[in-house]
Amino acid sequence: MKKLILAILFAFVVLASFVAASESYDITKVAVNGIEASNDNQVQVELGTSAQVVVYLEGTGDTTDVKVRAWMGGYEYGNLEVFSEMFDVENGVSYKKTLYLEIPSDLEVSDHDYTLYVEIYDDKDSEMVSYSLYMEEPRHSINIKEILLSSSSVDSGDYLGVRVRLENLGENDEDDLRIVASLEGVSTVAYVEELDAKGGEDDEVSSQTLYLTVPSGLSGDYELNVQVEYDNGDTTVEKTTWVRVNGTTAVDSDALVSIASVTGLQVGQESEFKVQITNLGETREFNLFVYGVENVDYTESITVVADRSGEMIFSINPVEEGMQEVVVEVSTADGLVEQRVFNFDVESKSNFWLILGSVLVVVVFALFVILHLKRL
Repeated sequence: MKKLILAILFAFVVLASFVAASESYDITKVAVNGIEASNDNQVQVELGTSAQVVVYLEGTGDTTDVKVRAWMGGYEYGNLEVFSEMFDVENGVSYKKTLYLEIPSDLEVSDHDYTLYVEIYDDKDSEMVSYSLYMEEPRHSINIKEILLSSSSVDSGDYLGVRVRLENLGENDEDDLRIVASLEGVSTVAYVEELDAKGGEDDEVSSQTLYLTVPSGLSGDYELNVQVEYDNGDTTVEKTTWVRVNGTTAVDSDALVSIASVTGLQVGQESEFKVQITNLGETREFNLFVYGVENVDYTESITVVADRSGEMIFSINPVEEGMQEVVVEVSTADGLVEQRVFNFDVESKSNFWLILGSVLVVVVFALFVILHLKRL
């Protein structure tokens, strides 16, 4: 009997809440990306977009300090929600509130179904409705995940290394991506041949390093722009970061760096060089940038504990002979630790085997002549 009485009381409370919610306002319609949401349909929304949620309201009473909220659960890193500004509702007046709900590109969509909740509330009452959304990945979507600079502060005329990390968030593989980094009218271009789709066999994140010469005469903070063209050049994505020219370079003095001299290079022959780091401060990550020449490969980062040493390697496989220049930089999150510029002369391919073969031919010929003379 007690359980029955409690159930009846609970039902009255719920009914009373519903009646109270309808005294001042009603949600009459909700549209998502221009499509009216209802209990009979699902509205399709793509990941990595900003979903437009338009809420239509009808004032059924007078109340103040009202807000509209749209939200979704099920995201690993917290609820997705957006709020309107605060407003007043008057009886018999219709209202329209437009919200933009950011949909993360890493939302899990194995079953595609998510619930969108739309709520109007004040300090006493509230009303909420819910609709089903169909979440799916876009066919083509490239995200510039990160832009890493060899130094956040450079002098005009210096080299600047720009490492661009790309991730494919779409359903399709992307081919022939074109990356352009530009700074005050100076630009450089690099290409990524292929970037696998999200969830493919290979990692969908790719790194590409571009090398830019900072224009002379600059002083101050400047925007460096990175633009990526993909989907046969039909789609473009951009991201910017700041570079300080002729500013004060943040130098990390809590480390000692020893870089092997770059010498003895030959065309087509890969040579390795060591970078030794002694960490005099707290445990931290050291980053290596090597740029200025083609066919260079290097350890991107290493973590060195306090009062210990670590080693990174960079290799160069020259493609042409002659005088060349390479820039080697070591940095941490606190700033630049060491920068060295090496000028070196690349020799042509060794003709050792050709010379050896020629010597052997001469020796054989000489022996033949000697034997022939003895017979005479």
